[in-house]
Amino acid sequence: MALKVRGCLSMPSVEEIQKQVELLEYGNKLGKKAEIKELSKFLLPEEKIIAIARGRYSKVTGSIVATDSRVILINKITFGGSKFEDFHYSKITSIENEKVPPLLLGKIKINVAGNEATIDQMKYEESQYISKLIRERIEQRAGTNQVKPSENDVFAKLEKLKELYEKKILTEEEYQAKKNELLSSI
Repeated sequence: MALKVRGCLSMPSVEEIQKQVELLEYGNKLGKKAEIKELSKFLLPEEKIIAIARGRYSKVTGSIVATDSRVILINKITFGGSKFEDFHYSKITSIENEKVPPLLLGKIKINVAGNEATIDQMKYEESQYISKLIRERIEQRAGTNQVKPSENDVFAKLEKLKELYEKKILTEEEYQAKKNELLSSI
């Protein structure tokens, strides 16, 4: 849950995103520079990229980005435009991956509340990898919705909360309200 702070958390820079992409274990680490620049406008401050791949979405080539909290489809369109769509793991009802002849490229279908997003013309290995990661995240989300946070997690959040308060990012009222909320969860 994000804290409401007064303008202190900022979007990650293009350089920070590029560093995250370079550290990825597998997949298309390059992306398209223009799309990575656009991605800096949409990533949340503490959001981490776990995979990125190139593909075609809505008849335009772009990138599919899996983060720790959602799937992002982004296309940098000629003449300065961009198309952005995201799907939080908790909203994804299913994901399919298939190998498409004759070139044996990969195709991913993401189903969200009756709507379907199709990303095709991907390297098959990348489509397998990214769909596996997405499936794992969906399962993790389903599992974490049933488990209470551990005391260690709450303690870490309380420390972070106190740090924000001491830096005058949170007011006394915001600090006390959030602290009480965290303490009641254990």
